[in-house]
Amino acid sequence: MARPPSPPARSPREPPDENLDDNSWLDWWADVIPWKYLCKDLKSRGKKERKIVKLQAEHLYKAVQVYILLLSKHGSFLKERNTELLCIADNLDKVSKNTKIAGITGGATTVAGGVAAAAGVILSPLTLGVSLALTVIGVGVAAAGGVTGASAAIVNQVNVTQDKKKIEKTFQEYESRMEDIQGCLKFINEGMEEMKQA
Repeated sequence: MARPPSPPARSPREPPDENLDDNSWLDWWADVIPWKYLCKDLKSRGKKERKIVKLQAEHLYKAVQVYILLLSKHGSFLKERNTELLCIADNLDKVSKNTKIAGITGGATTVAGGVAAAAGVILSPLTLGVSLALTVIGVGVAAAGGVTGASAAIVNQVNVTQDKKKIEKTFQEYESRMEDIQGCLKFINEGMEEMKQA
């Protein structure tokens, strides 16, 4: 991973932050002062503009360090969740295609069985009842086609329900990790806007 940028220059009285451990950065982030209060507080205490800009730059630097930390801490987890979602999507696509094929096959088989059954009944007076065997076979084929279509629909529904649960769980996990990252990014953006106005 690339080394983060150097912090702004410090006076000898200020302790350097660059050697802070991960927990210290996260503690700072948990107690961070929002930009609007930081700037109002500094101005109300009569700080010079130069000092305010310097403190804002340090605040922004710390926020960027936290952002880098959060990305490195949660990046592989978020990547895994993306991969999981892609696998689920591929599986849903495959099952959907197979369900359509099975449904079409089942429907065609049902129609063919129905035609055979009807033909056996229609031809029975001419064949002296021998064609009734064709009717029995046609009814069996039609029933098999119906079962094929119905079982495909059931398998699809079960698969969709299971995958829906997986997707919901994955999104919840993803969202909980992204909340901090997005909050930090929003904070950095607000800080940059504050510095533009200074």
